[in-house]
Amino acid sequence: LVLIFCSCNGVKIYKTAYISKTENGYEITLRGQGTGHPSGPGDVISPHTFPDSFFLDVPSSQGIINYADVKAPNTYFKFTKGFVVINNKSLQVELFSTNTGYPPNDPLYWNGSYDLEWRK
Repeated sequence: LVLIFCSCNGVKIYKTAYISKTENGYEITLRGQGTGHPSGPGDVISPHTFPDSFFLDVPSSQGIINYADVKAPNTYFKFTKGFVVINNKSLQVELFSTNTGYPPNDPLYWNGSYDLEWRK
């Protein structure tokens, strides 16, 4: 029964991503709401949530960007294949990575389509 509750408590990824200019290119911010690991029976039924973010550094604000040109600062992710597509106000993320404890070519949890908004 606990397994059923735990498997239903997922992370919510917001559909809007943000892009801003940096010294070396552009930073994309993906946001969502994470769920902590249950520490007791009450946490399974009513889990604790927290804001979550993932950042991608890219060299361009338009077009198809190959995985080799995408960086995830402050993480151990090494992208092994995939791409990011930026087309005006839309973003598509399809990246695969290798990271400690994960299988090779593991799909990035943040993969998907987003509405894209500029931040100053």
